[in-house]
Amino acid sequence: FPHCRPPTARESGRMRMVSLLVLGLWAPIAAERFGDGTDRTIRWGIMGTGNIAADMARVLSQLDGTRIAAVGSRSAERAVEFAAAQGIEDAVLYGSYEELVACSD
Repeated sequence: FPHCRPPTARESGRMRMVSLLVLGLWAPIAAERFGDGTDRTIRWGIMGTGNIAADMARVLSQLDGTRIAAVGSRSAERAVEFAAAQGIEDAVLYGSYEELVACSD
């Protein structure tokens, strides 16, 4: 979209704060709701490998009952780099967003 401008630093920071707030509030509630003794780990797929995705990965890695199951990026190399930098193990890494969205798991 040529008429769209990139967000300012202030807008970007605000978006990051809102994303982390929503994630920080929702994930523990969901983990508690499914905490019936069965293994119902909430598996997350992260779409993107930028700063907000890195922040979300750090938050998710600290929450009980969650794990990052997939990472999607515009290139397989970036997905591998992101997973390594974030200490994400055993996740499926996708070289396109379409592949991640098409995954039925």
